[in-house]
Amino acid sequence: MERPRAHADNKTRERILSVALVCFAKKGYSETSCDEIAARLRMTKGAIFWHFSCKEDILAELLVRECRAYRPLERLAEAATVDAVRDVFLAWAERMVTNRSYRRFMRLMLCRVTWSETLRARFRRRIEKDPVADGFEAVRGAIARLRADGQIETPLSDAQVASLLGAVFFGLHREAWLQKRSIDLIQTVRAGLDAILQGIRRN
Repeated sequence: MERPRAHADNKTRERILSVALVCFAKKGYSETSCDEIAARLRMTKGAIFWHFSCKEDILAELLVRECRAYRPLERLAEAATVDAVRDVFLAWAERMVTNRSYRRFMRLMLCRVTWSETLRARFRRRIEKDPVADGFEAVRGAIARLRADGQIETPLSDAQVASLLGAVFFGLHREAWLQKRSIDLIQTVRAGLDAILQGIRRN
């Protein structure tokens, strides 16, 4: 049975993470200070540092938390057709459209963090004890299986096809969010993915 103090600490950590996500997504990671997060929580900065050693730890914990809660590309392991691969991406896009908290997290990661080499290095060290699934390898593996099954034919490598799919998927979301474009993202993502997949599908 969880001890009352441990339960309280976990609730406080979750509150810090939730408020930090709102602040980071709205103002940007670099532009948000721990003082601002503490003010919104009505607690001291020292109280935040009781739970997290620095701001990078908060960002890393947000990534680990979201990736534990939702792993969109796990279904690629069962994707046996070209359309099934596309549908995994479409389910992910729908999650971003319909789930406000997850959309805020993805917007933060794609648009509100300037990934300097220093931050990348610090970030990798923070999360290496709790690694998340490698999404690129999941997509590349699915493409490789489709090629081996004779469903696709292209001079492009599996890695190149995976990169194209990722560029279209993330690029469309990033463009819509940064430029505040009022478009049907799911329909647009479908069209973009189909343009690639139809080009490599074996007739």
